[in-house]
Amino acid sequence: MQFTSWLDFGGSPIFWWLVGHIFLGSFTIWLILKKRPFSEFFFITALFLFSGFMRLPVFLYNLPLNPDESQMLAQGLTITFDPLIYRSFDPTTSGPINTYLLTLVHLLGFPLNFHTAHLLSWLITLIAIYFLYKTLKYLVPTYIAQLAIIPTVAFFSFVQDANYIHYYSEGIPNILLSYCIFLLVRWGHLKTFTITELIAFGVSITVIVLCKIQAIPLAFILGVWSLVLIFMVQKKKWVLYAVVISGSVAVVGGGWLLYMHINGLLDDFFLYYIVGNAQLKVHFSDASHRSPWLFLARFPMIIYQTTTELNYYFFPFVV
Repeated sequence: MQFTSWLDFGGSPIFWWLVGHIFLGSFTIWLILKKRPFSEFFFITALFLFSGFMRLPVFLYNLPLNPDESQMLAQGLTITFDPLIYRSFDPTTSGPINTYLLTLVHLLGFPLNFHTAHLLSWLITLIAIYFLYKTLKYLVPTYIAQLAIIPTVAFFSFVQDANYIHYYSEGIPNILLSYCIFLLVRWGHLKTFTITELIAFGVSITVIVLCKIQAIPLAFILGVWSLVLIFMVQKKKWVLYAVVISGSVAVVGGGWLLYMHINGLLDDFFLYYIVGNAQLKVHFSDASHRSPWLFLARFPMIIYQTTTELNYYFFPFVV
């Protein structure tokens, strides 16, 4: 059997499964028997290398895995010639940040192709998982946090369905949401706040809005909860801290709107990103008026019927 035949993305990647199962199984058993956490550098490095090895067939696949991926690559190339988004194209529900990231990578000298997109998608997801791991360390002992994060890395590394591994517009919002949750948990645990962290939080929840329109409610909830948490922990400095967060939101959001206004694109931004996507949701939403409790009860069956190739996730644990 030739080595290249093992790089079978959509069929039966026996070689990759075998190596991945042996490594991750041994790594998990070692951690359980050790009953103490690995050093953070060793733990992160081991999972990073393991995940990168398991995703190698995807890195070598220079074709689109999803139509959205092709669209965003085309947008990234377009921005290098015409940097005014909403004049050159409409990114639909994906905000401008996702496209600007691809353009930045291209300007740094990397080829803007599907190899780069797949590698970037992998790195983005790993960063989000890293912040979730850091969050867990404030909630549970480090040993438990390391055990808890392994199934997430296993799913992310073994999954073969293209919808899970293409360059997706939810990637950067996932990083920022994970980072904001990390800050909220950190503040609640330490009962202290720094101006730098408050500014970073305000900037992050604002940038989320410019990444994915569906993430706006999540950003809003985190923003409101941050103000509630500050009031519960630091009542005397609540006004100062609230002004810092609100000011960060106003500066970033206002700066973007001013940029759109100066270039005569403010109306286009609202039309395409806000009004157009809102109308799309209204006209294509489910009009069946089913009970949300019925939907919740049917949710496992819906996942079973509509999600493909989850055997790539469950099989390692069965073995």
